[in-house]
Amino acid sequence: MMSFPMLNWLLVGAGVLMGSVGSLCMKWGAIRLGAAAEGGIGQTVIAVASSPLIVAGVLLYAIPAGIWIWLLRTMPLTILQPALSLTYVVSAILAVLVLNEPVSLLRWMGILVIIAGVMIVARS
Repeated sequence: MMSFPMLNWLLVGAGVLMGSVGSLCMKWGAIRLGAAAEGGIGQTVIAVASSPLIVAGVLLYAIPAGIWIWLLRTMPLTILQPALSLTYVVSAILAVLVLNEPVSLLRWMGILVIIAGVMIVARS
């Protein structure tokens, strides 16, 4: 098993969490756009750019990208990319807990497959 400093794994976790919260912010922002985004592409761009939630979501996507670039200096892409897929797992959990979105049994099974795959990759 490859060993990496604990800081690397903490940064992976922080990146996953920030990306997931970023998705949540963008979803909230998109819901709140409402009619402001129905007046054509120009009006939609202005509405999106002036939405604090969407801007926060984009920033919460950009920060993990910087973290990933830093981590790619010392960790293989074949470890980091699967770890990044945990963002899907955390996003689904947040969607259920915060947005009350339904998740089918089949989707939960897929999420468990992602978790198992990340665990296998991290141990190999």
